[in-house]
Amino acid sequence: MALKLVCAYVKTILLKHFEMKVYTCSEAVITEFIPTSTPIFKFYRDSGIQFVLFEELASKLKMLKEQVRTLNDISF
Repeated sequence: MALKLVCAYVKTILLKHFEMKVYTCSEAVITEFIPTSTPIFKFYRDSGIQFVLFEELASKLKMLKEQVRTLNDISF
């Protein structure tokens, strides 16, 4: 019986102590205390890569690959 009373008392104390309170205010008030970011979005149109540029890039990568192979073959 005494244990039940103690448990009930502790429960009421804990409930009062951890009582949830919700405060509301406007966004303008919140921004005075909490810094927020103001992101700027940029949207790009997907135009793809031109075929000429693709071919030039591919040929330069092939040359670089060959240079790396020749350097690896000449290892000391």
